[in-house]
Amino acid sequence: MNKIKGIIFDMDGVLIDSEKEYLKLLQGFLKEQGKVYELEELRCLAGASGTLTDDYLYEMLQIPKEITRKRLNRYFDENMMDFKKIFRKEALDVLNYLQQKQIKLALASSSSRKHIEEVLKTCQIDSFFEIVVSGKEFKQSKPNPEIYEFTVRQMGISKQDLLVIEDSTYGILAAKRAGLCVIALKDPVLKFDVSKADYTIDSLSEIMNFI
Repeated sequence: MNKIKGIIFDMDGVLIDSEKEYLKLLQGFLKEQGKVYELEELRCLAGASGTLTDDYLYEMLQIPKEITRKRLNRYFDENMMDFKKIFRKEALDVLNYLQQKQIKLALASSSSRKHIEEVLKTCQIDSFFEIVVSGKEFKQSKPNPEIYEFTVRQMGISKQDLLVIEDSTYGILAAKRAGLCVIALKDPVLKFDVSKADYTIDSLSEIMNFI
């Protein structure tokens, strides 16, 4: 492995343990619409872009996507996650360590910029990231590689000198399709398919072993 000069982090499921909370919210929303699903049945939506989520929800509900999206956004606004509660405690030590090692840090998330900024500011980690990219700024987000290809260009670092930290199958696929080396943070509950990742870790603190 080359000397690492930069790391691109996913946010949901990596810096905050939000994937399960997100699926629980989706489960609650669907129940409100008269549809009952087990969390396992919704796992395919973890890490999915808004467009992909809208497509899945249309198949489930057969309601126009625009109406469903408005209802979903309202439901999420009324049932906000406690970001501080689900912030991974080891993340701060890892970010401090990487900053001390002068590793350039970027964040590439499928979430909206508003959501990203809320998380970063609430968890007080916004100052660590020189570049923040939202998947909402592209026609297609993960598993499409465009978000990672754009982030790499913004960083100005060779792909061979970069690492990506992901957790979901869609995120891993997006980074690999962009030609990047991926470390997958394993989720013991959701158990995503991480077979396409180059390395797997059980805790964010293990990232320091790669620097």
